Order: sequence, then C-alpha cells, then structure tokens
Amino acid sequence: MVLIASSFTMAMSVWSAEMKRRKSLLIYLCLTLVFASPSSASRASSGTRSGRSTTFPARTTVCSRSSPAVGPEVYKEYQDKPLPPDAAQKTEEYFFLYFAMTGMHALHMVIGIGILVFMIFRAKAGAYTTGHVTFVENFGLYWHFVDIIWIYLFALLYLISRH
Repeated sequence: MVLIASSFTMAMSVWSAEMKRRKSLLIYLCLTLVFASPSSASRASSGTRSGRSTTFPARTTVCSRSSPAVGPEVYKEYQDKPLPPDAAQKTEEYFFLYFAMTGMHALHMVIGIGILVFMIFRAKAGAYTTGHVTFVENFGLYWHFVDIIWIYLFALLYLISRH
C-alpha cells in the first residue's frame, strides 16, 4: 500500500510542477519521501531478527546447523534434518539471486531518495515551477520504474513457489 501511495504522490508532484503550484509540489514531494522511507527501511531490515540473519543459509551452515556435532544448543533450536546436497546448492542459488535482486533494488531506492531530497531543496528555492519540469518528469519516470520493478520482484520472490 505504501508503494502505491508513493507512486501516487510522485505523479501528483509531476502534475503540481506542470501546473506551477509550488506549495503542492513541496507537499507531494515530501509525502513521496515519507512513503519511501518506511518501505526502504522495511526492506533493509527484512530477514534479520536481533541483529542476525534468519533467512540466509550460508554455505558453511546449510547442512551443519542441524547437525548435533555443531553443538546441542544449535541442534535443539533447529531440530531438522540436513538438506540434501542438491537442495543445499539450490537454496544457495536462490538466496544469492534474492539478495542480488533486492540489494540492487535497495540501491536504486537509496539513490532515488537522495535525488528526492535534492529535489525538495530545489523546489523550496522555487525551481520546477517556472515551466522547466523535465527534471521532475524524468525523476517521476525513474520512481515509477523502481516501483514497478519491486512489484515484479515481490511476485517473483515471495508469491511464486520456490520448488
């Protein structure tokens, strides 16, 4: 829902710049920033609990976490059978692709938030409402593209079965 809201406020920012409405441009740019911050913060913290990763099985721990030889406290916590070697390799590939794709998306979100902050300061100074709205339009396209990529990534990584 936050994703849709940030896309809507970005579209309204472009409209405000085209209509030369400085105050509404600032409001919509700030709202876009407000909606972008929690979504990027939730992506940054997804998969971690109490400072350690809970979803990424590292190469050295895929099969050894559930082995009693590691230590009784670890074995009691997980108590599941070791993954077969082929499943362990596929799990590693999945998580490599997962972190590569979501990491690249997060990088583009951080870049977009930086540009958005820059645009807010420029809009406060009166830019973008003098008829030169190309920068706002182009950034709006960038923002929508990043949002669309997340929709596809979400469906690919969370909704489609991993088997």
